[in-house]
Amino acid sequence: MRVAAQRTKVANLTRWPEVPVSHWPRSAWAQEPRHLSGVSAPFVRAAMIGQAGSGRARRCLRCADRFSRKEPDRAPPKVMDCKTMKATPQLSMLWESADPEEALSQRFGFADAVSAVGWMGDALWDTWAITVDDCGRLVISGGNLLAWITADDRCLIAKWSVASKLFQRLADTTTLTMWLHHRGIPVAAPIPAKDGRLRAELDKVSLGVFPVIDGDLLDVRDLAQVTEAGRMLATLHDAMAAYPHHIGGGSPDRHEQLVHNDFRSANLLHNGTSITAVLDFEDVTYRSRVSDLAKATALLGTRFHDWGPTSQFVREAFVRAYCDQAPLTDAEQHQLQRGIEAIMKHFAWA
Repeated sequence: MRVAAQRTKVANLTRWPEVPVSHWPRSAWAQEPRHLSGVSAPFVRAAMIGQAGSGRARRCLRCADRFSRKEPDRAPPKVMDCKTMKATPQLSMLWESADPEEALSQRFGFADAVSAVGWMGDALWDTWAITVDDCGRLVISGGNLLAWITADDRCLIAKWSVASKLFQRLADTTTLTMWLHHRGIPVAAPIPAKDGRLRAELDKVSLGVFPVIDGDLLDVRDLAQVTEAGRMLATLHDAMAAYPHHIGGGSPDRHEQLVHNDFRSANLLHNGTSITAVLDFEDVTYRSRVSDLAKATALLGTRFHDWGPTSQFVREAFVRAYCDQAPLTDAEQHQLQRGIEAIMKHFAWA
């Protein structure tokens, strides 16, 4: 793992209540994105088209005449009273130093943030029957794009990927997340689409929708939180060992099982009373639980940038809590210490 590739999961969100995304025009996304970036942009939404699968068309008043000429067989747009747009979603990179606007254009094909959220608004309505009211932030991470949205008074995160080679793995890990949710593990359970799919592939994009979970990142300065994290990892290992499906075509060797592989503060939410969510199962893999415990022990306190070693006091408390829940043999204890030392050396922390 390279420090330069460390990823953040939580950031301050910027509210954007002025314009319901359901009113944004498809014509503006694809052809005239710049005219949406001004302070005033009245919108209309077309009436539902009768043909199955035709979806929900939207038009901007500035484009209505042109589209009425190009689409003479379609029903005329139904004018709605909409508020004006005064801001665009905040666009940023998760960990890369690339320019976010260039990345949005080159990787995802969108001219700007408004275009991206416009496409997402249509996709969520057509496939999930979710009407997006607000989008505060877009974050790019490699070939993935995350959007913090509100819809029907719910706070959600829409995650989409253009990395086609990962589509099956994304589908597999989303299924795993739902499976864990049904077994009582606190996770951000995916919201099923209208047809029951947990992820949908649309226009060469893999898209999923998840709830925003209340809580702050795990604070390793709080011994109670560290202790609960140790117990949670033991519980998670026990659950994932029983998972009946394979991830990404892989399978465990002897003494191996499915493990989280990124169990640390950046992926753990705590509300002051309990852990509210274990996040990001996209890096799951097959290895021994002791190996996963060693990695989690060394990296438990890491978050976004400027990684540093977890203190010995925290490491001991974390392992002690884990062993209270899932005892280790003497051989496993020795393996654990070697694993922790190897990780510390890898990051030049030893």
